[in-house]
Amino acid sequence: AIFSDSPPRHSCAVFAYIPSPLASPLRPFYPNKPNQFAKMSRIGHDYLHNLKLEDLIGEEASAITLPSSEVVDKAIKVIAENHIQSLPVCDAGECLGLVDHLDFLTFALSIFKDVSDDKIHAEDINSLEVKGRALGLHSLKDILDYSGADPFVPVNVHNPVSMAADLLATGIHRVPIVDNEGNIITSFSQSTLVRHLNEHLHRVELKSIGLQTLDQLQLGKGGCITVPYNSSVVRAMIVMDNNKVPAVAVKSEAGTLCGNFSAADLTGLYREQFPDLLKPIAEYLKQYSPKSLSPVCVRPDATLIDCVKSMVDNGIHRVWVLGDNNEPSGCVSMTDVISAVVHTVA
Repeated sequence: AIFSDSPPRHSCAVFAYIPSPLASPLRPFYPNKPNQFAKMSRIGHDYLHNLKLEDLIGEEASAITLPSSEVVDKAIKVIAENHIQSLPVCDAGECLGLVDHLDFLTFALSIFKDVSDDKIHAEDINSLEVKGRALGLHSLKDILDYSGADPFVPVNVHNPVSMAADLLATGIHRVPIVDNEGNIITSFSQSTLVRHLNEHLHRVELKSIGLQTLDQLQLGKGGCITVPYNSSVVRAMIVMDNNKVPAVAVKSEAGTLCGNFSAADLTGLYREQFPDLLKPIAEYLKQYSPKSLSPVCVRPDATLIDCVKSMVDNGIHRVWVLGDNNEPSGCVSMTDVISAVVHTVA
């Protein structure tokens, strides 16, 4: 359904959404006690409610789209070449949904599930080459929101930013923005909102949230999923899928943080390179995503302002919280940041 005061052009589901299985369970607000907070002001939510989506998307480029009949390999190349995170899939002017890195990863796992990384044999490499070609030739209609992380929930461009922020705070990574006729204009992502917050968290309206520490907001306390540096990429992908997380921390032999791996690290990996997924993750990142070998870290006493600035300055979607002995003790994602801003009460 389209979240708008105007009737949508296409009828579909009810005005509701299902929280993503990848959404963080950490929330500084307590949804199970609505009566206790019913009369309390949600500072960030009130601030975002006074902004319009059309003001924040500004002159952003129109969304690049592909038809549902296009093959996965084409979508992977378009996403990599245009440095975007997702693609709307449209037929006859109607958007059917989105595909992104997590969809590729989850769908790939459904094809690679019988490939073992305990011992790498020539048949494993040959198998991945064959399976890579099979994956690349699937049509996009086969993988629409395959991960369940980005259900198609469009929001009207004239609506308040808070309407999109409520969705992003559940773990949805981007929200399609449509006009009054239901035509998709662009997408409003977690990154777009966090960049805005980076410019405004220190100002009067949001300062009381921005100056709180991660400890005070109860962020980064849930632990994090890790893989050893010598684990294969396929194994890391399986760990991510089993734990329903969009990223894992890579630990050195000494147990310290030496990298991070996410679905975005698969960008630009075309079907002819799929055998590289059997490489140790540290070797793979060095070749395809060296930036991921320098993870950005914070301490629990960092403020939300500091945390957001680290994300924006480094162009990343999460920071790792370090505990004793510099071992990763938690993770703060853009989902967590947006949830803190939207749900913190005065």
